[in-house]
Amino acid sequence: MARRLLRATYKLRDELSYVRSPWMSAGEMHAAAEASGEKFDAFSTEQHNRAFELAMNRRWRRLGDARTEMEAELLEAEVLWGPVFKTHDEELKQILLHLSFAIEDLLRDRRSTTPRSGEERKKVTEITWSSRDSENRNAFSDRIDSVIREFEALLKPHLARVR
Repeated sequence: MARRLLRATYKLRDELSYVRSPWMSAGEMHAAAEASGEKFDAFSTEQHNRAFELAMNRRWRRLGDARTEMEAELLEAEVLWGPVFKTHDEELKQILLHLSFAIEDLLRDRRSTTPRSGEERKKVTEITWSSRDSENRNAFSDRIDSVIREFEALLKPHLARVR
C-alpha cells in the first residue's frame, strides 16, 4: 500500500512539473490542435494561442488523471492507517486549486487585448511556471516540494517494514 501511494505521489509530482514546464514545443501545440480537430498555424496569433490553450488542457487532464489515481490510493491508506494524510492532502488540493486559477488567468490574459501587468502578472507567472534552476525557484515550487516531502516522510517508514 505504501509503495502504491508513494508511486502515485511521485506521478502527481511529475505531472505537476509537466503542467508547470514553461517549455512547450510547436509539436505539442500542433498535436493538441489536431486531436481537437482544429487547425494550427504557428504564424497566426489566434491559432497559436488556441493551440497553446488546447495543449495546456491536455497537460491538465494528465495531471487530473494522476490526481484521481492518488485519491484512490489515499482512500485505501485511510482504511489502513486512519486520516494521517488528511492535512497534507488538503495542502495538495490547495496547491492544485491555486495552479488551476493561475492557469486560467494565464489563458485569459493570452486571449485578452489588455493582459494584466506588474505584480498580478508576476504572481500568475510564479504559480504557473516552474524552474528546475535552484537560483530561480519560487515559493510555489517550494510549497509543492514540501508537501511531497511530507508524503515521503509518512510513507517511507512503511516501505522499510515490507522489505
